[in-house]
Formats: sequence, C-alpha cells, structure tokens
Amino acid sequence: MFFGPAVNEAYKLESKIAIHPCIVIDSYVAEAVIENISQTKYEIVAKDPKYINLLGAHLMPNIPIMEEGVVEQDIDGKYIYNYLHFPENNIAMPNYYLSCENFIKEIINYCYEQIDNNTQYKIIDKYFYLLRFCQTKLQNLQYEV
Repeated sequence: MFFGPAVNEAYKLESKIAIHPCIVIDSYVAEAVIENISQTKYEIVAKDPKYINLLGAHLMPNIPIMEEGVVEQDIDGKYIYNYLHFPENNIAMPNYYLSCENFIKEIINYCYEQIDNNTQYKIIDKYFYLLRFCQTKLQNLQYEV
C-alpha cells in the first residue's frame, strides 16, 4: 500500500477534479515535466548544426520523440497526460499498432458504438469527451514529409 501527500493529491485529482476520462496531473508536476522536456530539447538542439538558424530566430523545432506534448492542458485548463501522444505524432508502436491513423480511428469508432449502446448519461458524456479528444488528435496527426 501507498500513503503520503502525493497519493492524497492523486486521489483528490481523480475523485474531485477529473470529470472526463483523462489522467489529471498536478500543476507542479506537469510544469516540472514540461520545463525538463524544454530544457533537454534546448540542450540537444543547441548541439545540432542543422538547428542553429532556428535558435538564432528564437524558434524551436518540434521533436515529438522527446515526448514534447505528452503533458498538455485540456479545455478546462487542467494538466493532463496525453495518452495519444505517440499516435498523434505518427510514432508507431509495432507491438500495439502499425498505423497511427487507423489506431485513432478505431478508438473513434469504438466511441460511436458505445455512445449508441449506452443509456446512462454519465457514461455517454465520457465517451463524447474521448471522441472529441481522439478527433482532435486525428486532426493534429503529424505526417512525415
């Protein structure tokens, strides 16, 4: 068993703050993760000559494999874990799915099925949230050029 302030905070986030199917992250932890990713990315980019012009223009390239975007803010301003980060950035996970687009579309289709087959408003609402979340990730899908 686990005890302590972190477990208490996690329980509070889950039971009182998270209404929809998402993994809410404490803002202190989320901001630390985002800062760490940003700092690590800057250190890597600063050493790579192909990015020097971007740094000079105060631009930073998107590097999804560094898990940038794995923590994001939802529409309510809460920090959440983006569990579709890898498929959204077209990073295939061969042991789980081969096509990122098809993987997200499968979840979308599943949401429609569950919305049609359920009668409880709270459950339907959760599937609508997941449906909108997946549709947004499908629109954001990063394709390699």
